[in-house]
Amino acid sequence: MATEWRGRARRVAAYALALMHIVAAQAGIGLWTQGSGIYAGTVQALAVEGPGAVYAGSNGGGVLKSLDGGNTWTALNNGLGNLFIHALAIDRQGIIYAGSYFQGGVFRSSDGGASWQAINAGLSNSNVSCLLIVADGSALAGPQGGGLFAGTQGGGIFKYNNVTASWTAVNAGLGNLDIRSLAAGVGGMLYAGTAGGGIYQSRNAAATWSPSNNGLPSLAVNALIVDPVGRLYAGTDGAGVYKSGDDAASWQAMNAGLVDTRIYALAFDAVGSVYAGSNGGVYVSRNGGAGWTAINNGLPDHANIAALAADASNTLFAGVYGGGAAQYTTGLVPRFVAVSARAAILQGDNPGIAGFIISGGRKTVLINAKGPSLTVAGLSGVLRDPKLKVANGDGTIIASNDNVEIGPDSPSAASQQGVPTDPQESALRLTLDTGAYTAIIEGADGGSGNGLVEVFSVVDPAETGTLTSISFRGWVGAADSVVIAGFIIQDGPKKVLISARGPSLTPLGVRGALDDPRLELFAGNTLLDSNDGQSSAANYPDIIASGRAPGQAREPAILRTLQAGVYTVVVRGAGDTQGTVLVTVDQVD
Repeated sequence: MATEWRGRARRVAAYALALMHIVAAQAGIGLWTQGSGIYAGTVQALAVEGPGAVYAGSNGGGVLKSLDGGNTWTALNNGLGNLFIHALAIDRQGIIYAGSYFQGGVFRSSDGGASWQAINAGLSNSNVSCLLIVADGSALAGPQGGGLFAGTQGGGIFKYNNVTASWTAVNAGLGNLDIRSLAAGVGGMLYAGTAGGGIYQSRNAAATWSPSNNGLPSLAVNALIVDPVGRLYAGTDGAGVYKSGDDAASWQAMNAGLVDTRIYALAFDAVGSVYAGSNGGVYVSRNGGAGWTAINNGLPDHANIAALAADASNTLFAGVYGGGAAQYTTGLVPRFVAVSARAAILQGDNPGIAGFIISGGRKTVLINAKGPSLTVAGLSGVLRDPKLKVANGDGTIIASNDNVEIGPDSPSAASQQGVPTDPQESALRLTLDTGAYTAIIEGADGGSGNGLVEVFSVVDPAETGTLTSISFRGWVGAADSVVIAGFIIQDGPKKVLISARGPSLTPLGVRGALDDPRLELFAGNTLLDSNDGQSSAANYPDIIASGRAPGQAREPAILRTLQAGVYTVVVRGAGDTQGTVLVTVDQVD
């Protein structure tokens, strides 16, 4: 029985943290490496899906997929009528789109790349250079909605409608129809980079476009990306990187340290670093483009970088002209970047409650409440209609959501990454001041079942706040109905105190507290530590000295210094006892 529930606990925790997956041993920090099976020619496009799933579009080898973070690759070209893939995009339903060059058009796969179907009705120019999926708009790219756009060489921009299964040109106002890059900003803004006309913007879902080139010396724009608060970065063909903080109304050069100024690709990682792929390799900026450093150890000399993409664990992937694809693991400041917890969500006094503390300034977070999608991880008895509420330190509800697509704080239009895919699940994207907060998940229809609450730290280099303490209160049932909490340390090392409180909750008015909690800490499938009472720990004096020890000596605690990675905490009742427990993870230094 213990083996069975431990295995299920690890599977569910891995799914809960899929969007922030840490790929082990896929590359040395500061060194580019290359996996086996990758196409030896040019990799022109990259798209990260997760966990560990990366797609590469090649110039003659079609689409390749890696399920282990780039260590091994497999070609997936069944039904792909053109093998020159210059663009890839993945929607929130996991549908993959491949844009091909040399009159190939657009192909779609709904089975992870195992088979492809052409979707080219109305696409009068099928030399596709870029693809973009946005979260709003009348065109549907999947059951949850979203607009699918294709940029072409010479034919401008096309918008796809899934209802009519056809494309429509949306070129009003475009003075240059050679489209090299597309990006979506906040508030419905769309941007297009062209081969000679600079940058165009649209404020009305591509109905009309207008030029936005004030301060931009090069009108050949190969790459565009937008950070979570709307700052736009442009990679130009010969003038380096330019940045705009006013919806592209004006541009400023951001080229300090950037020796090679032909920029073909741009990407962000999970902590806000910006990467530029150039005619001389890859550069990184950790200060919003103010300064750049080359990171080319392991790449060929003067490598031309065609594509970049970073996963949530800050593994960077690069497509190289004539050199396939390579991956690179970055070295970053230690911090918590995410927490998730799964438990039985009951009626009445036993909702799921995740607590977190923001220190050092304002911080944007994405908070999810999941139920139906947990069936993917093999979990039964899920919460059918989870509702999410967020309260501040004095208990005042400051935001709520009962459907990911509905509500003023819904993240669906602002950010696709990390947002639940099931319409019955809930999400909030909030910018919060320093303080303590709680996220509450309960059944909207009064129902009960297994639910998952997640708190992600959203990238914004301008924000100074960080997550410094995370906790979860949930119900521990019999057998394998355990509480599972997951957390991520971004790089490291970081000393943390992990505790499980049960008896000390009773004086606080919590009814049915777990009398004898047991605590286990996992890294992947490896049990790192366990405790059945803090007083039995070898470093018990250090636990007490931390100032964060549980209130009773028989409540378990683990004090450890952990490296970067994904960790899972499992709490159950000794002797199969049941009750409410509070799991807390605190930074100690």
